[in-house]
Order: sequence, then C-alpha cells, then structure tokens
Amino acid sequence: MPTFLGAGRAGFFNKISSGPYGTQDDPITDDATGALWAATTGGNNSGVAYVQKAGLNSGNPYNVYCVYSGSKLWVMAGVFAAADTTNNSSSGNGLFRWAPCLSPSSTTGNDWGTLTHTFNDTYDYTGYSGSGRAARSRAWAELATNRSRFYFNGQTQTSALIYSFTSSSTGGENASWGTRMETVSDYFRLGTGSVGLQANDIVGSVPSGTLQDTRWSRLGLGATDGEAANANTQDVIMLVAQGTTSNTVSSDWSNSGQNHGGLGVKRCQVSNGYPTSFTQNGTGGDSKAGVIANPGSYNGSISFVTSGYITIYQAIESD
Repeated sequence: MPTFLGAGRAGFFNKISSGPYGTQDDPITDDATGALWAATTGGNNSGVAYVQKAGLNSGNPYNVYCVYSGSKLWVMAGVFAAADTTNNSSSGNGLFRWAPCLSPSSTTGNDWGTLTHTFNDTYDYTGYSGSGRAARSRAWAELATNRSRFYFNGQTQTSALIYSFTSSSTGGENASWGTRMETVSDYFRLGTGSVGLQANDIVGSVPSGTLQDTRWSRLGLGATDGEAANANTQDVIMLVAQGTTSNTVSSDWSNSGQNHGGLGVKRCQVSNGYPTSFTQNGTGGDSKAGVIANPGSYNGSISFVTSGYITIYQAIESD
C-alpha cells in the first residue's frame, strides 16, 4: 500500500529540472540553456525571460528582454529610441533618457556608468518597430562579458553587428558597458578647446555582420570640441561610430572625411554636467540634443536621427 507523504514532506525532494527554461525557477544561465529557452518561443527566439549570471542582479534571477541568435543568448542592455523624450529623473530636472553627461562615474540623474537606473527592461521588444520606447537593464551596468550585439532598426546600418572585446580593449576583455563608459572621467572637456575623440577604437577589430554604414566598423568613447560650458555650440557625442570606408578609425572631428554617427548627442550649453537650454531632436543650429546622431555629424554640424532605435545587447557568456 503506498504511503501518503503529505504536503509537509515536499521539501525533502529535489526538483529534477527539464525546463521550460527562462522561468524564475529555471533561469537561463548560458548559451546552452538559452537554446532550450529559444525552442519554446514559437520561432521568435526572443522575449522576456529570467537569466542568472554572477554579478548580474547580485546573482539572483533577473527578468529581462532577451534574444537568441547565432547560437548565443543576448541580454538587452540598452535601447536607444530616437524619439524617446521621457524625463528619466524623479526630481524633475528635465533630463531625457540617455542624455549626454560629463562624467558617468559621478552623475546619477541620467547615468551611463555602473549605477542601475533601469526602465522598460521587461518590455517585450519582439516585433517592436517604434521609436519612442528607450530602455536600460541591469545588464548595462553589471553583465561583464566580451561580446556585444548591436541591433539597428530604421537606421542606415541595417544588419546586426557583433563586437568582440579583448584584453587591450577599453575596460578590459570582460566588462559591462557601464564599466567601459566609466573609463572616461570627463566626456565634455569644458573650456579646454581640445577638439577630438576621448578614446579611439575601443574594440580593435571589425565587427561580424554586414556593414551598410562603415562608420559602425569602429567604436570610440566621447567626441567633443571642448568649448566653454555656456557655449550654445558645445558639441558632444558619448558613444561614437567612427569607422571609415577602409575599415580604419576616423578620429577626425572636423568637417571632412567620413565623419561620425553615434549615441548620446548634444550641441548646447551644459548645466550640472548635462545639456541645458536645448530642444530634444531640434533642427536649428544650436541648443539641441538627441539620442542618435545623424550619420555624418561632426564638430560644428550636429543633427539627429528621429526615427527607429538601436539596441545594445550583452552576451550572457564570453566566448
């Protein structure tokens, strides 16, 4: 006769997991479990799932939008939506999401560094084609691996690109984007008159994927003209797409050559380390800021892409 153990005995038995992965009880931990999760998505290979990795969310399962592509699981770190003008500060200081900031290591209202201001991290971007919903997840600040995937929607670059970092890359081989951004302490260089880029070629190799816009063949941190904080013509790009048609670095920040694209852009005054007196995605000559630089921007000529978005993913595990 079988013995009834009752609910009180359930804790004596260990669950033998067979999926489905991506749940809080069975989070995705690597590319292999990512593949098992992708098999349950109905062919989309994308959606919101629980992932678990040392250093991310204190090692606890974290619910976030993910994509499985190229036999790898990619965790959404940030979405740069061209038309998102949302104020990202509870104090109401007028900062839009992904606004340029002088020092990601010390500013908090609109952070590019390792602080964990998250928004829209559990939004399902599968099939999304808008331009007004930016996002940042804890993966931006905390997931330290050596591969990043850039996805482009509504841009001159249309193919996804995968960047590989090495020990010589800014921030090291395995680092989060927050850590890489913090390697530059002053993106504006106010009053220095120093025109140029802060950190050239932070990747060091051409990304895998098809380049429709060769600017994205190389990445740099921080282009600026170093003008005074009260100058309406103070130009900055935080994360710079700086390649050339020959897949080399274009460090020229003047009005010639391949010029640049990038993320986190302004041509306006600075207040407390942020742009001020500006129009979001403005079309005038001065006093404007935006999320995505129009390809071909340079010192003295800043304009913005106002549709589509760019997503930066971090690999859940290094290669």
